[in-house]
Amino acid sequence: MNLLNVCTLLVATSPTVKPYGLARNSVILCRMQTNTVFQTITQRVRNHVNSTLSDSKCLQLAIAAAMRDHETVSGFLLPHHLAKQVDHCKHDMGLRPAEWNQLFGANVSPIKDAGMGEFVASSCFQEQPTKLENALKLTLQEHEQSLMWKKPWHRLVLYIAMHVEYSDDAIFNSLGTVIKADQRRIEDYINEIDDSGVETLAFSRAIELVSNAILGC
Repeated sequence: MNLLNVCTLLVATSPTVKPYGLARNSVILCRMQTNTVFQTITQRVRNHVNSTLSDSKCLQLAIAAAMRDHETVSGFLLPHHLAKQVDHCKHDMGLRPAEWNQLFGANVSPIKDAGMGEFVASSCFQEQPTKLENALKLTLQEHEQSLMWKKPWHRLVLYIAMHVEYSDDAIFNSLGTVIKADQRRIEDYINEIDDSGVETLAFSRAIELVSNAILGC
């Protein structure tokens, strides 16, 4: 089911639907705006890589191409010859900051859990929440941000945000605010990621889950 069909389904059958506490009109508007952005992303990725890629895979690759260090993740997601194409057109196909805000901004909620809750609680991801909490220590004490932090969607989005080229903007927009005193800890965490390298399995699974969750796969 694509996002346009999801929007129609929400309007037609769910007069009181409120994913993650959002009002119905906000949900519908959000889905329609997301659909427009997503169509742009999928077309761009398919033009650069392969026209047969699934919707979810297109979004995963766009996120991967926006990473500071994308090669291992691209190589994990695609056969070698296609991963090389991502290397050559990374800057053209990567997720833009404005697209990030539309898909992963503070007011965006996924259509379904898609396994996010189980993954966030798994051994594969167990170290990341503590690292994120340390980096965002004061911000996550704010009322709205503390509520967001309880949800697997936001935990995965923030984890992914720490890896993209425009991480400062991505983190800010995904939380709605960042306490200035946290900035040094955020930089330290980002430097740790860059020094130790991407945890390919965890990151690849994270972007797969958030892509499926926002698409309703």
